[in-house]
Amino acid sequence: MEELLEALFELTGELVIEGIGIVVRGFPAPKSGKVSKRLQYIERNGLFLSKTEEGERFRILQLTDTHLRTRGLKKALAEIDALLKKAMPDLVVITGDVVTCRLIRRKLDLLNRVFADHGVLWTLTLGNHDAEQAMFFDRKEFLEYCARLDHCLVRVDADAEHRYGDMPIYLCDATGKPYFALILLDSGDYLSRELGEQFGYFGKKKVYDAILPEQIERYRTMVRPDDTAPALPHVCFFHIPLPQFVDGYREAKQNGTVLYGDCRENEPGGVCCPPVDTGMFAAAKDCGCKAIFVGHDHINDFHVMYQGVRLCFGQKTCHTSYHYGNRRLADRTGGTIIEVAPSGEIDVRAILLKEDLGDANV
Repeated sequence: MEELLEALFELTGELVIEGIGIVVRGFPAPKSGKVSKRLQYIERNGLFLSKTEEGERFRILQLTDTHLRTRGLKKALAEIDALLKKAMPDLVVITGDVVTCRLIRRKLDLLNRVFADHGVLWTLTLGNHDAEQAMFFDRKEFLEYCARLDHCLVRVDADAEHRYGDMPIYLCDATGKPYFALILLDSGDYLSRELGEQFGYFGKKKVYDAILPEQIERYRTMVRPDDTAPALPHVCFFHIPLPQFVDGYREAKQNGTVLYGDCRENEPGGVCCPPVDTGMFAAAKDCGCKAIFVGHDHINDFHVMYQGVRLCFGQKTCHTSYHYGNRRLADRTGGTIIEVAPSGEIDVRAILLKEDLGDANV
């Protein structure tokens, strides 16, 4: 009965059944404009955020692979709440696999309510599992629903196909001048035959997706708030890691220069990445990207510097990630804090839910 009621709510947003003592109602309609205690928010050709206190560092909390579903939902939301209390971020970025079940609407509403209770804006990139099991939503509709939530910063182009939610968020000083950019990209789900063959992959195995060439061209424009401006210092967020995460970790391990964490996945090279290189890493180097933050690999959490770009697996969030059955790895559950100074410099550290482990400086 509970699942049936949730399915009806998924379709209608409101359900009232009289005579049997059951009342299920939708949450209040989203407010016009986004609400934040810490930020001023303007939307022009991108999203422009500025701190209410001049000169403060901008704190971003990356969460990833929350895998919210009916079972364990209350505990997972409590874990996110605890991370928000500990991190006190200005903005939260979830890098994919946010809700992974058949009925997603109520989970997204409840997730948004956690952020609303803290007065914190949040945004997300799609993972390969988002909407994969959903009964009534595809990937585009998933993000369109998120865009209606009163604390979620998401843009979905009406004519977008295949990839959704690519956008820049510009961090600005007190005068409104951008000094840093956060670039969000949809890394897709599973590699199409056409894209694979374009870049030399002819296998028949189902493999993970890659960022499209046209996305890379858009990325090159996103790092400039206008056509005449130079590329801003910036970081990128997406779900599926690039092939360079394999090379970067191997080189850092050999040289003893791993900045943080470990590589634990039982995959060739230890990383669940696409078998093709579509050019995203080369573009990131060209554009001066400071760091790339991904999710996807639940038991990888390493950070390495590779060819001038910091490659970072986000700390996996919530007990609903598949690593949680391993007690040792469950202790690694948490998030990743990225602090951006007005100078454009960044500091990165992991934050762990297990209190006696504390913070891990990286």
